[in-house]
Order: sequence, then structure tokens, then C-alpha cells
Amino acid sequence: MARKVRTQVAVEKAQELVSVDSGVVTMDRVRFQTVESRRLVTFGPEHEIWDPNYQGTGICVDGALVRLEPPAGITDAWLDEFQVELKHLGAVAVRVGHRQRADAVITQVEKTQPAKGESVHQVVMGMVDEAKVGDKDSLRNLIEAALAAEGL
Repeated sequence: MARKVRTQVAVEKAQELVSVDSGVVTMDRVRFQTVESRRLVTFGPEHEIWDPNYQGTGICVDGALVRLEPPAGITDAWLDEFQVELKHLGAVAVRVGHRQRADAVITQVEKTQPAKGESVHQVVMGMVDEAKVGDKDSLRNLIEAALAAEGL
């Protein structure tokens, strides 16, 4: 008489407890309805699909859930058109995730540089003239008093 290995006994007991009948799994008095899941297709920021020269061949999204993770340079209008195109290709749903952050663009505002040889008084009064305040005379008097107190 051959001895059964423990795993074989466990498998046989599990097979007795579980019965599968056309998508319904019964396991120890509990019934589970099995469903088919959809494919999840993700186009990450490095995918070739974001290349402007990409021809679009080989995209199979029929019946799939599509997740888009666009790079920073993609516009909202382009994304809207692409979502419509994916739905025409058979995608069940299209979701757009967060975009990559673009590099910060720092623009230099043209600043008036004080000419060499200008006194502190002239530079400060030039700033007062450029200030966006309602009462420049009051500001000018205040600054004049402060500069005079400092001996400038």
C-alpha cells in the first residue's frame, strides 16, 4: 500500500470542497460568482505613443481599460483627441493620470540696473518713482526723512 503525500491529501480535500459550475464557485457552503476581468493597458510617459512621429500601428485596446500617464509637454487638446481615438479603437474607458512635471521656466524680468556712480539717494528715489502706490508724495517724504536720518 502506497502512502499519500500530505500535499496530495490536501489537494484531494480541496477538490471535494470546491465545485465549479459555469462561472459559479461553491466552496464550503459559500458561493462565488466568477467574472471575467478586462485588460488594463497603461501608456507611461516613456512610451513611444507620445512621439509626434508615431504612426499608431500596433495599438490594441479593444475591450481594455486604458490608463494614460502623459509626459509634461502634451497639451490638453491633444489628450482629448487621443482619448476619443482610443475609444474608437475599442477602449472601454480611458483615464488620464498625473503628468510629469515640466522643468521650471524662469523668465528674467528686465530690471533697471543703477548706473555706476549713482548715489544711494538717487537709486532709492528712482525706486520710489517706480513704486505702485496711491500717494507717492507721502512715500517720498517718508523716504527723504529716513535717508536724512541716516545721513544719506
